[in-house]
Amino acid sequence: MAMPALGALFECERFERIALIINDQAAPIVAAIFRGASCLACPPVYHSWLRTTYHAARLSLWVSLLGCTEVLDLRHDRISDAVSATISTFVFTRKSKSNVRDRAKEEYSSDSEIQYAHEYYEQLVARTLDRRPRDIIKILETSQHLMARVVERRKSPSLHGICLCPGASTNSKSWPLSRWISLSDKLHEAGYSVSMLADPSEDLHCLRTAARSSGIRILLDSSLLGAARNLAYADIAITCDSALAHLAFAVGTPILTLFGPTEPSKWFPYHLVDGGTTISLSDHPNCYPCQRMTCTSSTPCMNRIAVEDVATTICDYIAEHEMERHA
Repeated sequence: MAMPALGALFECERFERIALIINDQAAPIVAAIFRGASCLACPPVYHSWLRTTYHAARLSLWVSLLGCTEVLDLRHDRISDAVSATISTFVFTRKSKSNVRDRAKEEYSSDSEIQYAHEYYEQLVARTLDRRPRDIIKILETSQHLMARVVERRKSPSLHGICLCPGASTNSKSWPLSRWISLSDKLHEAGYSVSMLADPSEDLHCLRTAARSSGIRILLDSSLLGAARNLAYADIAITCDSALAHLAFAVGTPILTLFGPTEPSKWFPYHLVDGGTTISLSDHPNCYPCQRMTCTSSTPCMNRIAVEDVATTICDYIAEHEMERHA
């Protein structure tokens, strides 16, 4: 089973930028590329996972794309032996394939496992290095331009208020659309400018009806660059556990993320390193954390998150950080 996406970027004295990346899921990779990561940090919980050859190849592939120069072990603030060896072994040229097989022989006794690891790596190289996906090329070409605009945006005294992001990849992570609309009403009544970054798959008729009644703006640009731009120009974003949360962090926008079946400390650890610009909110039933993509119990974990609690958390954060209202 594929692991949930996990990625974070943060500043520290030793490195200009650090990327915390666990696998090849899109969201954290996008965040890392946008922020120009120069170092890869690996939390200890995944060290055993990274020791397998095919996952190490996957990790090294992204290290190559990001141009990272070091791997930091978060347990001891030193270079991780296992992952460091991986990066030195998987040199991304066609000549490195023999090295991959040698590495596999050290870790596996089964010929079938060795062959699988070797073929897996070759497929990754073919898909990502020899024929890079258009999305990756687009990210690399536009990230510098976008981040320049983000820096310029941060100098502007007039930002665009609160951006709501109701989308989620699975129903178990989704907060009911009716609550998003109720939240937008409460925030608008409190004097805040509210926009909603909607996915075309959402109930657009319902959203547009809500927009006419409450005055919120509906943003329908679902492209990667468009979503990043809209998030960059927000004072703060409210999201589910989704790619938009990673993207908001990538462009430097504070985030309140609503969590259901997943654990923020494992899958969204930005609060440890972000200086207080990310907040997570959740309410735990007995089945938490189930990590399931679908729920047979009407998603009690998400339904227990009340509109009033979200509104209060946001208003308190804005007041604490002395953000202006842009109604």
